[in-house]
Amino acid sequence: IDRMISALEQRLMDAERSVVIVTHRLREISSRVTHLLGVRDGRVEFQGRRGDPAAQYGLDAWNAQAGTIDRPLPLPPPGAAPPSSGEPLIELRDVTVAHRGRPLFANLSWTVRPLEHWALCGPNGSGKTTLLRLIAGDHPQAHANHVRVFGRGRRDAALRELKAGIGAVSPELEVRYRKQLSALDVVISGWYDSIGLYRHATA
Repeated sequence: IDRMISALEQRLMDAERSVVIVTHRLREISSRVTHLLGVRDGRVEFQGRRGDPAAQYGLDAWNAQAGTIDRPLPLPPPGAAPPSSGEPLIELRDVTVAHRGRPLFANLSWTVRPLEHWALCGPNGSGKTTLLRLIAGDHPQAHANHVRVFGRGRRDAALRELKAGIGAVSPELEVRYRKQLSALDVVISGWYDSIGLYRHATA
């Protein structure tokens, strides 16, 4: 399964899309990931381009503190990832999210640009899914924060329009599928905003 997921990641990480991988297992970080964001207890502990001293220090600190967090795959060779450019695909600025009066995130800022492939990593319960729900517009507090996707805010576009450019797959979604699908079909179904693939997709 790990090889199948890795092969799918390699196919998705091209010049036409950016990919965000969410995991608490650092060994699942593809060698083509260009940026890292580490969260723990609702706080960003490190973020930046993969191989930068601050991001690498964050990874090394996690490996020293927690035996359950594995060392990631080797860094990509120099020059393997083109520099990111263009308008942000995802922009979170000073985002604050609370649940039952308890802050999950406070003043979180994160930007994803074209040609960047991010690994969002952290232990279970650290807030990774909350961040994804903010981006997808599935979290009620997305509307109360500065969250822009594809250059548009929640008040500038219908949620369905914004979701049309996002394909997502997760173990939580898997339970909703009523038939067996390949991982690729599951990801493609995100383009159509459907739970399951019900139409033919072109190459």
